Amino acid sequence: MKKGLRSWLFALAGSMMISFGGQASAEEVMVAIDHTVPMKLSRPAASVVVGNPFIADVMAQAGDLFFVIGRTTGTTNVVALDASGKMISDTVVHVTTTGKKRLSLHRSTLRQTYSCAANCEVAPVPGDAPDYFDGVLKGNEDKVNSAAVGREASQ
Repeated sequence: MKKGLRSWLFALAGSMMISFGGQASAEEVMVAIDHTVPMKLSRPAASVVVGNPFIADVMAQAGDLFFVIGRTTGTTNVVALDASGKMISDTVVHVTTTGKKRLSLHRSTLRQTYSCAANCEVAPVPGDAPDYFDGVLKGNEDKVNSAAVGREASQ
């Protein structure tokens, strides 16, 4: 009798693990740096939280459609909650480099990265030489600020 009860308990425990396994496991998404992938939810979300916004970000398109944007290499998660605070999804986001048409120039221990489609252009990624990386980011910030000033002047 004990053996039959024990077998029944193991069977019950196994079926509970299977039935709860889908709820506990997270979905996974892969996105390249500076790219986006759609994330469709089963129902509208009231709030979406990104574990580490330096790695990935999200942009809402509709209540149940979001776009995940790769910021820098790494892994984080995106949690979507409904209006009552119940979790709709917990998605693991892996942000990678595309590796396609990229050129890495190594000078001793320093690296510079370029994106080479038709022509090679600077495309810094984390791990590049600090002076190179910071210089490119400063140039991009100056370009964005100039565009904002131009837009304000034209209005």
